[in-house]
Amino acid sequence: MGPREYGDAFGALAARYGGGVAGVLALLRRYTWLAAIAFVVVFAGAATVAVQLVACWAFDELGVQRLELTTAPENVASQRVAERAGFTREGVLRGAQFRASRWHDVVVWSVLRGEM
Repeated sequence: MGPREYGDAFGALAARYGGGVAGVLALLRRYTWLAAIAFVVVFAGAATVAVQLVACWAFDELGVQRLELTTAPENVASQRVAERAGFTREGVLRGAQFRASRWHDVVVWSVLRGEM
């Protein structure tokens, strides 16, 4: 039996700092073996730790094999978060994300179970 598709298992975490929101991080489980992490950070410094914590939880508690994270090519700060969190840059998916009324490229990052 192959991997089962989920697509609907979703969790989100909001962090507070100094009375405001430091950022929001979400995990979308696509299959039994694959999940994606998305984050928006208001307060710099918290993102790397938050991504690492959610990644460890996904590997340990959900049993996923692979985590993916995508960033905009021009978003250097998010790419640094991905790299510091232990993700490997895999490449660019051209025209893979539709936002603001047009298609945009995305940089794909991943980490496998046992790499963190």
